[in-house]
Parts: sequence; structure tokens; C-alpha cells
Amino acid sequence: MPHILVQNSPNFSIKNSVSSVGECEILSEFYSLKNLNESLLLVHNQGEKFFIKKIRRTQEQLFKAEKITKPNPIGPLKDTLRFIAQKAIENNINVLSHNLGHDTMRQKTQSSFFLKEKELAHLDFKEFFIEIGFGSGRHLLERARENPHKTYIGIEIHTPSIEQVWRQIELQNLYISCIDARIFLEILPPNSCEGIYIHFPIPWNSNPHRRVMSEKFLLDAFSVLKKDAFIELRSDDKRYFRDVLEMVLDLEMFRIEVLKNFSIDVVSKYEARWKKQGKDIFNLKMFSLKNNNESEKIKYNFSFDCSCSDLGYLAQKLLDLGRLEHSPKVVGEDFFVCIREIFRSDGGDFVLAVSFG
Repeated sequence: MPHILVQNSPNFSIKNSVSSVGECEILSEFYSLKNLNESLLLVHNQGEKFFIKKIRRTQEQLFKAEKITKPNPIGPLKDTLRFIAQKAIENNINVLSHNLGHDTMRQKTQSSFFLKEKELAHLDFKEFFIEIGFGSGRHLLERARENPHKTYIGIEIHTPSIEQVWRQIELQNLYISCIDARIFLEILPPNSCEGIYIHFPIPWNSNPHRRVMSEKFLLDAFSVLKKDAFIELRSDDKRYFRDVLEMVLDLEMFRIEVLKNFSIDVVSKYEARWKKQGKDIFNLKMFSLKNNNESEKIKYNFSFDCSCSDLGYLAQKLLDLGRLEHSPKVVGEDFFVCIREIFRSDGGDFVLAVSFG
């Protein structure tokens, strides 16, 4: 993670600073009520707003990315850290270490093929396919090339895989995103997807709760599929395959196709490896038999009606005390909200770090 380490000095303040070229601006600083040596710097750079965490120690100050708001690509983040380092040097404060180095093309490039979370919520594709966990991207790229009039969306959380595929995208019908596939399916409209590919997911046999395939996942997947659209699972793990098959048999309004050692026209590097080792390959294709409509989609209300006054009162009480000794929470019948940390600026504004579900 990009960071810089500078010599600690009580006279070093960078809030309300603007770079000479006007690209980077430190808007304000928010001080933690829980960890008195930590604060958040609100930054505006190249059209992005994000936080940088500042940690004060006896001899040094550490500036690093705040993970939740980290921009993607991270070029604006690294530029901001360089700006902070330059401000330290101008104030005769030593820069002790950093890991900024040179920016790669990926770190500086704003790609129209990479969809951010907020963009995913406003997709307007009429005919699209999804591949979850695309790995090297061989299958995803080839499918997009073969069907230029269809849209393909690749979902992956492994950064090296994303970078590898990013460099190979040459088509206007292929997009990739780094997001939890389970969340992605929840925000898609019903009756919108033509097919979902899940090829050789990690089996997680010792920790089944970590699997991408679950009963809820399947219900969400079927809810976004068009009639006669499909979910295709390919796996070399017999236990994983059987577990998923048993789950599917408990559902309704679908038909299945089960195949063993069935070759497909696009073979991923993992499948090629398993075949070379003589492993069996299991294929499960599940077709939706009904049209889904908007009324069947769960409507989420993120107001967490603890009258919102309960949470607001709790936060204000903590602010009045000036310290956050523990992580208070509000628990309702079907939700919870936990205040993990509160940050307050000199101007009286504050930031809540909240977990909820």
C-alpha cells in the first residue's frame, strides 16, 4: 500500500494546502476520538475525493491510504502522498522513507472498461453475460471476441488477474470490475442477464461458508436471469460439485444439465492443468424456466430506521464526551449499525466509520 514516513514535528500541518498546479487540495483534517494519534485528511485530486490516514508517533508521522475510500486507479493517491512529502521538505522536515516509486500505466490510466462500484449500480446493458472469478481471462476474452454484439462483464477480486486482463481488452463489449459477486447480483435488475459463468472456483471444502456458491447466491442469480438463461459451473472438485448440485435440487423452476469430462471450445489455463493431471471435470448448467419481474426483487431500505435519531443521538453524545471508548451499536429486528470510530474536524464536522448489515 502506498505510504510515506516523515519526521514528526508539531509545526507540520498540511490541511487547506493546495499544490502549485492546482491538482491536489487537502480540504480538511478529521481527528479520531478513539485513537488520539490518528486522523483523516480529506483530499480532492483529479476529480476524486478520498481520505488519507495520518498516524502520529513519537519520532515520526505515517501517511497512508485509507482503504475504504482508496481511489482506483491509485495514481491520484500516489500524487497526493508525493505532494505531502514535498510540503514536508519545504518545512525542513525529513522524509524518512516511502514506497511510491514510478507510476505504472495502470495506476495512471482511467479506463472506460473498468467499472467502479457506483457505476455498476447504474448499468443499462440489455443483453449481457457475467463471468465470476475470471482468473487469467482466457475464457472471458474469447467469449467477448466471438460475440461482439453481446456485453460481457468480468468480476474478480484478485488484483494481478484484473491487471492482466485489463492490458488485453481491445473490445467495446467487455468490462471488468473488482467487487464481491454476491453484492453485484443483489443490485442487478431482474430478467436482465443471459448467462453466468463460474469456472473452477476455489472449493473451500474446509471452510464452506467462504464459497461463492450458496443457496442465497443461487436465488439471487436466478432472480437476475432471463427465461432460459443459465448459470454454468465447471469444477474439478467432486465434493464441491455435489454440494452445489444438492442445493440446486432444492430449488424450483429450473432445469439442469450435468456432464462429466465434457470439453468446451475455450479452455482456461486451470482446466488445461487439471486435464493434464488426469482429473475429472464436472459441468453443471442450470437454466431458468421463468420470467422474473421487478416486484420479486427485494427492495432494500438503507435508512435503518432506528428513527435515525437513535444513531444520531448516540453519535452526538459521543462527540459531547470527546472520546470514543468502545464501539457502540444499534440492533434492530433485521439490521445492525455499529459505530467503529468517529472523526471530528476543528470546524465541527465529523465522519463516522460505520459497519452495518
